[in-house]
Amino acid sequence: MNGSDLYFTEGKLRREIDEFKRNSRRSCVRVACITEDRTDTDDVILGITSKLDIPVKREENIVSHRVGPKNNDSPRQIIARITNYEVRHRLLKSSTQLRKIA
Repeated sequence: MNGSDLYFTEGKLRREIDEFKRNSRRSCVRVACITEDRTDTDDVILGITSKLDIPVKREENIVSHRVGPKNNDSPRQIIARITNYEVRHRLLKSSTQLRKIA
């Protein structure tokens, strides 16, 4: 392989990695302004979905965690990976109602 082949291959691999990262974030939902206490973040997400009348079972592989460094001024955001597309879609669609129940 010469230099131009390596440059072409590197560019192609970078694009594939970017696409892979973008697709892996597709099932994620970011939730902000939830106070930080000892509550499990999965329970927080399940509580939100139940308040919005979105039926979700704990077995549906909802994985969540807080992101960023702990800050005393404001709560960290929660990122939740919701593998069920219908649940994720309904949650995003009803996101305007979240302000009313918060």
